[in-house]
Amino acid sequence: MKNEMLKLLIVDDEPWNFENLKTMIRWKDLSIEILRPARDGEEALRIFHDEEPDIILTDINMPFINGNELIKQVKAKCSKVQTIVVSGYDDFSYVREALLHGAIDYLLKPVTKKALLDVINKAITVIGDNSKDEDEKAKTHDKLLQASSFISDGEYSQLLKDITFSEKHTLLSHLELEYSMYTFVLFRLIDFNLISRKSEIPLYKMAYNVKKEIEGFSGKSKTLVFNNIYSRNDFILITNTDRKGIEDMYGIVPGVLKKRFGTRIRMFISQSYFSFDKIYNIYSEACLTLSLRHVNDIKAVYTLETTRTVNIKKRITSEQVRHLTFAIQSKNKGLVREIIFNEMGFNKKSLPHWLILEVSQSIEYLTGIFMHNFQTEAGIILSIENFNYLLNAALNSEDFDEMCSLLAQLLDDILPLHQNIGSSASMAKTITCVCEYIDEYYFRNISLSSLASIFSIERSYLCRSFKAYTGENLMLSIAKKRIQKAQEYIKQSVLSHDSLTQKELNLTEISDLVGYEEYSYFNRVFRKITGLSPSDYRAGFKEESEICAE
Repeated sequence: MKNEMLKLLIVDDEPWNFENLKTMIRWKDLSIEILRPARDGEEALRIFHDEEPDIILTDINMPFINGNELIKQVKAKCSKVQTIVVSGYDDFSYVREALLHGAIDYLLKPVTKKALLDVINKAITVIGDNSKDEDEKAKTHDKLLQASSFISDGEYSQLLKDITFSEKHTLLSHLELEYSMYTFVLFRLIDFNLISRKSEIPLYKMAYNVKKEIEGFSGKSKTLVFNNIYSRNDFILITNTDRKGIEDMYGIVPGVLKKRFGTRIRMFISQSYFSFDKIYNIYSEACLTLSLRHVNDIKAVYTLETTRTVNIKKRITSEQVRHLTFAIQSKNKGLVREIIFNEMGFNKKSLPHWLILEVSQSIEYLTGIFMHNFQTEAGIILSIENFNYLLNAALNSEDFDEMCSLLAQLLDDILPLHQNIGSSASMAKTITCVCEYIDEYYFRNISLSSLASIFSIERSYLCRSFKAYTGENLMLSIAKKRIQKAQEYIKQSVLSHDSLTQKELNLTEISDLVGYEEYSYFNRVFRKITGLSPSDYRAGFKEESEICAE
């Protein structure tokens, strides 16, 4: 392919149609550059001669040279250009003529995002197949399909959010036409994020590979597979196969995915449904079912019937809360540890008998107690929030040893023993090295435990020493560095917005680049440190840049 970016020319005599198509998809995510629009066939031919677009998306009814004549002339000059027509229902005779002239497909008005994405995917596939260099063809084709897959995941993930029906209407209408009956299947890859980090393969590439693996078992069934971008461990299968058929077809998928990707699988199969308007509730029901199992339960497949008789217990009592509050306020770290790990039962012996939901609720309750008792200390509050994020990540990966270790690290961070640190030159040098490490590797999964291991220092001593030498909480220092880098990325992204050589980064990508996998958590930390949300910060910088440019 002659350029890394494909060129798309939109031809339409109505400016608002061009703006609608231009903003419907994040074209740069598909490595597609939108050329200046053409308002009729004659202008399109001039742009075609100057810019050599790879794809032309044209209306049929236009003055001077209509869409069919444009396609005919373009194809005569360059047969490799992929052409797509846009028409109304009463223009089908013109559509037929366009297809005869070489158009690869057509779109009916009003154009939906799903239909537009499908037809662009088709054009991308044809362009990839026409590439002369086989290696380049394979790489380009795969890259574009992965990008397209990621965009589709974002669209379908909206169905799983608690938003109004009107916001989901287009997707729901499409699915209602496709499926008269469907079964909802949730594949939860327990340690998906961890495996992606270890393999250094981007999450969207890993997700694409997992989806292809699941789709490979569908046979002749009608299926839709997508990764929930708001909960990356979750892959959704919607199929017209009933539960018995799914158990026969997909029963071996957990074992196959474990062998292929090295990840543990939990699978939920719903009953059959006839409407998609309650799909958010079905997903919530699936998540609840998977959380109503014991920590030591390793069964792979679950249904609603699996957990109907489960009893949920309150694992933290009011008396334990009073004891813990007293211990925290007394700064008695030893007593705090005794209450959490022995009285409450956050230990290897007790946890296997808890439900996943009970662990989750107890962690939230416990961190809430800490937040309440340190509410006036901003640095410690941020540290508690950071550990809460890490604790939930460990819970999602069902790594309960890591969870207990994180709780111990949290206590080291917020309740250090009050000992004289002294003024050791070697310790000062070590803290300088820690700061340099944070500056260079801020985007990694840095924790108190990992730093203590790297620099061979006991965790609580490192925590106290860092605070003594820098005057700042360690986890707060890491967060500030990440947000500083995020601000730099936002500025660079705004300034390169009009550049054709540099892709504009969205805020979710920036969140990932600075070490936060969950945008919602990145948003909270950014707001706490800067006083603004990332989007408000970007909007302010854009406004400032425009004023300076004037």
